[in-house]
Amino acid sequence: MTVKNFITKFSSEPPTVNEYTETLRMLKCTCTIGEVEVSEEIEAEPDLGLNNRDRISIHLDADEGLLASYMPANGNTWQDFIEAVKDNDAEENVKLVINISKEIEQGRVSLYDTEAFASHLEEKGYEAILHEFDQEIGLSDKLCIEVQQENFIPWQTRQVAFVALNGNAPELIAENLDKIEEKQGKVCTTNFHVNHITPNTFLVIGGRQVNNRLQQTFQKCAQMMCLYYLFDQLNVSRQGIVYKMIGLKTLGGTIEGATIGTTPLNSQSADLYTGIFNWLYDGGNIYDKATIARNVLSLNIAEDTLLLGKQTLEAVISNFNIYEKENVKQYIEVKNKVTDTVDKMQKDIIGAIDDYTGGFLKIMTANLTFFLTTIIIRVFATNIDDDIIFPIPIFVLSYCLLLISLFYLLYCRNDATKRRNLKETHFELLKERYKEILGDLELTTLSSDFDKSKENTTAYYIDKRMDLVTRLWGGCLAVIFISITIILICSI
Repeated sequence: MTVKNFITKFSSEPPTVNEYTETLRMLKCTCTIGEVEVSEEIEAEPDLGLNNRDRISIHLDADEGLLASYMPANGNTWQDFIEAVKDNDAEENVKLVINISKEIEQGRVSLYDTEAFASHLEEKGYEAILHEFDQEIGLSDKLCIEVQQENFIPWQTRQVAFVALNGNAPELIAENLDKIEEKQGKVCTTNFHVNHITPNTFLVIGGRQVNNRLQQTFQKCAQMMCLYYLFDQLNVSRQGIVYKMIGLKTLGGTIEGATIGTTPLNSQSADLYTGIFNWLYDGGNIYDKATIARNVLSLNIAEDTLLLGKQTLEAVISNFNIYEKENVKQYIEVKNKVTDTVDKMQKDIIGAIDDYTGGFLKIMTANLTFFLTTIIIRVFATNIDDDIIFPIPIFVLSYCLLLISLFYLLYCRNDATKRRNLKETHFELLKERYKEILGDLELTTLSSDFDKSKENTTAYYIDKRMDLVTRLWGGCLAVIFISITIILICSI
């Protein structure tokens, strides 16, 4: 027996229903009975299909006060309630109030009247209804709604399933909102926030029925949630929804009232919006994809209803594919350019080390030439005493030449180091400029040749070569200095 049928058993005349509503947490029915007359059908406690996890309370009120109540949770029995009602037979214009308090256990909740629940959703604003589902789904990331009717045809979304009485719950998918919310925050501005639901929470994916009010309501919620993830700006309030989207055309406006029942929708638009949402947030560069999606949306959307043209999703994907092809060409050009630039930098650095090595060879050649010339002149000189190996001025010139050679060593090494550091700085600037196009992995690969700690790299080779040349240069100067000093001591 349904609640609507049950309330007719308290009078021979149909009652006046003042309130009849059902939410996820309760069912409430308030009606006025012209004259109380208990039907034999409810002499024994009727079966209202109440789920074991739910609680019911029934009150019969008159102007003088409470006439009878039935609250099993408080120990009342049905017979006591019926006797109290019979004691008030012939009482007129009494109020009958039925409350069913529903509990959600392990993500499962009861639904007693689908039409009443659909009416409840249609009369609510989007902000209220989305927050209601966000709160309840947050308990287990999924929601299985058990319709207390055996002939109910089941249907589902990704996170919500409507099943018949004693029916098995299908496999539901909990949405990963962390990554989605992170990306959404980069491309959208809104005052509306949820923690556990997305458009996929409401998009019907199994058991679609043409004239199902609940499914139509869910499809509208899916479409409206997509605005939250697709438009540039969205502000939701009880008065309506204010939106703005900047594409090839700039769109903006207000959806007045914004109750679910008054929002225009066709299922195709909900599918298109959700398809674009899934494509946009399913990996890739969120900025590029959002820009392309908004460009296409702005040309294919009806500004007064926000409904989309049939080919909108295909147009978005097609435009992005074209964009990617252009990006591939740009990527190849940039990569070749960067590679050529890096090769040139490495050659310049090696050139600096070659100059450093050349400086060593030049100064050593100058020293060798000076000392050989001095020795030859001394051998053939006839006006110098044989006890004198070299005159004092020769020793002075030799020390001066060694000092000049040392200064030249320091100058050449400093110059080579500065030229190398300058090229490495230029490379870091190059990495920063092209990091959005090439990506971290490829830039890391290119920069690996500048890593001094790794063998078989240009940087490692240059370090070793500079150290070797410096040691040779310093060693040669030290040998020459010691030799001159020994000869000087022998000459005194």
